[in-house]
Formats: sequence, C-alpha cells, structure tokens
Amino acid sequence: MTARRRGKGEGSIYRRASDGRWVAALIMEDGRRVVRRARSRKDAAAKLELLLKARAEGQTLAAQQSTAAFLTEWLAVVKSIVAPGTFERYEQYVRVHAIPALGRIRLGRLTPQHFQRLYQEKLAAGLSPTTVSHLHTVLHGAFAEAVRWGLMPRNVAALARPPRKAHVEIVALTVEQARALLAAAASNRFEALFILALKTGMRRGELLALRWDDVDLDKGMLQVRGTLRRTREGLTFGTPKTAASRRKVVLSPTSMAASRRHQVGQDEERQAAGDLWQDLGLVFPNTVGRPMEPRDLL
Repeated sequence: MTARRRGKGEGSIYRRASDGRWVAALIMEDGRRVVRRARSRKDAAAKLELLLKARAEGQTLAAQQSTAAFLTEWLAVVKSIVAPGTFERYEQYVRVHAIPALGRIRLGRLTPQHFQRLYQEKLAAGLSPTTVSHLHTVLHGAFAEAVRWGLMPRNVAALARPPRKAHVEIVALTVEQARALLAAAASNRFEALFILALKTGMRRGELLALRWDDVDLDKGMLQVRGTLRRTREGLTFGTPKTAASRRKVVLSPTSMAASRRHQVGQDEERQAAGDLWQDLGLVFPNTVGRPMEPRDLL
C-alpha cells in the first residue's frame, strides 16, 4: 500500500539518501521552510503534526527556539545599547539565574508559572526580594523585546508577580560623623576627594572620572560629565545614566581650597613620576596619572 500523497501546504515527509534519516518539512506562514529530523517515519509524522499545529496557531519558527538561545542573542544586542556596568548586571542575572532554570524551555512553551517558580526558588535559596525583583525587571525587558521581534505573542514574564523590594533606609552621616571623617582625611592624598564627596554628593565613579577640564576653580564650578566603572573588560569610562546626573555643581569655599591644594600636590607627583606619568587630565588619578580603582577608596 502506498502512502497518500500530501496536498499543497500539508508539508512533506521523506528519507534522505545521504544518511537514511527521516525528515519532516513544512512551509510556515512567514514563508520559511522548517525542517525537523527524525529517526523513523512515525517520528517524522509526529513532528510534522506539531509543525502543522504551530502554523495553525500562528506560532513562528522562533517560538521553537530555546530560551537560552534567545537570551544569549538578546544580550548581544543590548551590549551595544546600555552602559557597561548595566550590561554586566544583565549578563550576570541571565547567566547565573535565568538560563540554568529556563534555558532548555522553548520560547513557545514558556508560561508565567515558569517565572513564578524561578522567583520562589531564588527566594528559598537566600536571594533577597530586591535582587529577585531586579531579576524580574531584566527578564521583563528581555521578553518584551521577544514580543517586538515577533518571537512571542505576549510577554509571559509580565504576567508573573515579582516579590516586593525590601525597603532600604538611606542613613546619612551626622554632622559629628562628617566632621570626624574630614578630620581623618586631613593631609590624606585624597582629602579633596572626600571633601567633594561630602559637600557635593558626587558618586565615587563620578569623582574618579572627573577631569581638570571639567573644573573651573575661578568660578567655583565643576561639571559632572562622566563616571568610572570596573567591568570585566577593565576600568571603563562612561556617561552618567540620566540627563539629571550630567550636571553643574557649585563648589563651596572649603571644596575650592581643598581642590587647589590637591592641584599643587598633583603637580609635585607629576614631576616625581617623570616619564612614568600618563597625563589623562584626571583630578583623582593614581600616582602615575592612571585611573584609580574604585575599590581602592574603600
């Protein structure tokens, strides 16, 4: 008995002469030809039925892509869009938490329950609610992109409920503590840095990226234009995250006086370093003019 010949659009099943493997093939709605390899004709027929069902339900070939493959591709795209430090956090959340739990699941089979289960497991493993909430934010953004790319009909991550972020109260230094810090920093190589941090509220990365071209001691002003971060590629200069972070700062008389003393001390260091000095114009470099490691200020 011969097999019934399939009609147009019903797909095909055939056996390859090269290796004897059975193949199921179907033209999807987007015009692409999808091929599934099988070990037997029965297996090929079952795979063709799945392809026909996927096409009838409007799924694309990409819905059969693994979550790990999609997240890896998404990371490659966002790497050129977000700041290095932000990308490093995204990559860590995806590599350490998302892919081990969800990576083998096909995009078309992901459900909100998968994400809910992931969050509960991470909380049980000791991650804080804030960290798990950040994980949810990263995945929400990634799968929103999957929807925009036409890989998924809806953002299943958006339907999961992340835990509430833990409330963290920011405790500022008291006047007495600030005075004690300044007293301890007196005559320190980076006394001016500590004074600027206290007086202006500048972040550590902003201070370490500050250049003399951004400082006008005659007018008592400085401009925050950059930030310094430690990434896997090394120390990286970048721009502040928001427009509000790129700002002008008025210097107090104490900050101006400390900055002038620091400038004189840096001139002496430059002369002492001689040819070793690398003039990058930084206000707070190391002893040979290179960027300072942020952790060295801890």
